[in-house]
Amino acid sequence: MLAGRDHDRRQHLRLHRRQGRAPAAARSREFGAFWDSTLDRFSDLALLAGLIFLYSKLGRSDYVMVAALTLIFSIMTSYARARAESLVEKCKVGFMERPERIVLFMIGAFTNRMAGVLWVILVLSILAVANRIYYTYLALNGLPDAVGARASQAWFWRALFWTDDRATLPYDLWVIAILAFVWLTPPTGCARSDGPGAGADWMDRSIDNSQQFTRIDPVSVILM
Repeated sequence: MLAGRDHDRRQHLRLHRRQGRAPAAARSREFGAFWDSTLDRFSDLALLAGLIFLYSKLGRSDYVMVAALTLIFSIMTSYARARAESLVEKCKVGFMERPERIVLFMIGAFTNRMAGVLWVILVLSILAVANRIYYTYLALNGLPDAVGARASQAWFWRALFWTDDRATLPYDLWVIAILAFVWLTPPTGCARSDGPGAGADWMDRSIDNSQQFTRIDPVSVILM
């Protein structure tokens, strides 16, 4: 009888230890997800801050602004989803998420097409933020999805209000269109004039800047 009681006591203690470890393991997983997301935001900030510094050294104030706006809307894309999912169950809408940004940055760095990449990320990040704000508004107010509101405009809403998953035909078509745009965009972007009498000087500086840009190690751009 005593041996049976000791056995029951040991089993009871083991059960309590297991129950005590389970919440700690869950908390550890939750903190790991939080830590991973925080490091992702730091890497986004560091990458785009490096591009802002690069374009400022090349004298391209126009692309300094493009890179700065890209930085703002890239962070807002992630924030909008995180904040929305504290109110609704899921808010995975919008095409331009972090995996797409990282792949595009790598393509831009290794092919000297960073100007086109920045424009793509900026425009699609603005659309992603707008998508997530609109989706959250619909979900919180119990309103129907706008994609199926009018059959005659379904193609337009489907392209604007992105809800398709990766590895689908619409997603692959968007990827092809984006890669074509990036490849056809000139490496140094669109040259502009700084004012009267600056035409020839500006063209000389643009040529010098493009030569400097092509000599930059693409790996250093990613790690910057």
